[in-house]
Amino acid sequence: MVQLYTFRTFPPKLLSDLASLNDVFIFNGLHESFSRLSNSERHKNTELIGFALNNNSRQEQLAINRFNSGKIEIDGPSERLLNILPDTPFSLSEKATHTFCNWTMYKLSKDHKVSFFHINIKDWESFVEYITGHLAQE
Repeated sequence: MVQLYTFRTFPPKLLSDLASLNDVFIFNGLHESFSRLSNSERHKNTELIGFALNNNSRQEQLAINRFNSGKIEIDGPSERLLNILPDTPFSLSEKATHTFCNWTMYKLSKDHKVSFFHINIKDWESFVEYITGHLAQE
């Protein structure tokens, strides 16, 4: 099973383009939403694909143990490799971020297979087309 996720700031009008695929989990408060998603029986052994709008479209390949100026997990590894989806229309990131997107990637990748995309709004249709094809193969 695959679960898509994004953040409360993602435009609802764009989310409607994914309505026919499956529910998109919305991160509202980081800790509360993380607990809800990671502790749900429904999401055990689930592949997670996250996405957020950005100026540059790319597939993230690395999550780092950093959120703003602090560590996400005091005793956690410095980085976690993310799941790279094949044949996407987007290049791989060259460096990791340290924002709330990275926080979710890092925390979730401890117990889940996580892929994440930053998408420029002009590439939204390409992303929807790609994800639709990827989910059809599942």
